[in-house]
Amino acid sequence: MNHVRLMMRALPSATLVACGGAAVDRAANDGVTSITVIDSVAVGETDSVFVGQTNAIAVDAAGRVYIADASTKRVLRVERDGTGLVPITRSGGGPGEVMRPTSLALIGDSVLAVQDAGKRSAELFDRASLQPRGSVAMGWPSTAIRGWHDGLVVGALMADSGTAYALLTNTVAAPRRGGTVPRIYTENPPIAQAFGSVEVARDDSTVVGVFEASGTMYRWHLASAQADSVAVAVSTRRGARPEVMLELLRDPSKAPALAYAWSFPMLLGMISGDRSAMVTYDPTMANGTFTGPAHVQVVDWRSRRSCRELQLPVSAEIPARYAMHGDTLTALVQHAGNDAVGTWIVRWVIGAARC
Repeated sequence: MNHVRLMMRALPSATLVACGGAAVDRAANDGVTSITVIDSVAVGETDSVFVGQTNAIAVDAAGRVYIADASTKRVLRVERDGTGLVPITRSGGGPGEVMRPTSLALIGDSVLAVQDAGKRSAELFDRASLQPRGSVAMGWPSTAIRGWHDGLVVGALMADSGTAYALLTNTVAAPRRGGTVPRIYTENPPIAQAFGSVEVARDDSTVVGVFEASGTMYRWHLASAQADSVAVAVSTRRGARPEVMLELLRDPSKAPALAYAWSFPMLLGMISGDRSAMVTYDPTMANGTFTGPAHVQVVDWRSRRSCRELQLPVSAEIPARYAMHGDTLTALVQHAGNDAVGTWIVRWVIGAARC
């Protein structure tokens, strides 16, 4: 049995806390982030329906988990208790098929959106019937999609036009673009091209974003041109390393030593209107595969500060994938070892009362 699952079942109410302290290369940070285990369940896989190489997950209000599988080029759904694993899509280029599922989002109560890098589109599916409901063309660079009541918010960095996100809704034909772009991108276009990942999330009135090459979290107000930002403190994770990115661009031969020597943003979510949570990953290449720890960190927009990051207690052997629904963080954890091969769903509540 996976050692992560063993730990979670042995400590079903355990709470992990990251206490404040002096941040590295940032202002002092005395906030606290905590996570409390809700549950950990095994996914019921079979020889024909199983989880391969996961690109992304999404979670609905009932706790069902949707999985973008890069190896089988299809999307799966599993119930909250780990049972009922079923494929939603098939591999291919036709209706109801996907070629390269890279990101998932839930729109309202009924639609699943699958970002398909092969088609350069978001393929839409009815979550009740599992039938296709059309597609939305995405003719611009994008790294992640997130859902809302009436559409999608897309991470879409275009440094030349100062665009960080695009909004796609059911009521407008053209996307609404917005956001601000950090100076590191506008002054160094190659960094924007090579390291332009941007994670986004939204609520009724704002869009929040975090960039791969910036140590700042941004909040853009939809009803005005107002923008807020908070420098995200770094204590134990690597943080943004634009100087390393520039060195890598100057001398590509250093790629084995420098590639991904910074914290990669994996997920951004809204806990409430006043707090946002970010999951980052510190990857290291070993034997042709990525390993490394992941961290969760909360930003409080009222106090304009970030809590200290907390390393998530999951195996670093195979990178987990994460999704948020309110203050619940869900991880899809895979493990392949001498004692077990399988997939588990782990859930925590993110606590930020003292942030």
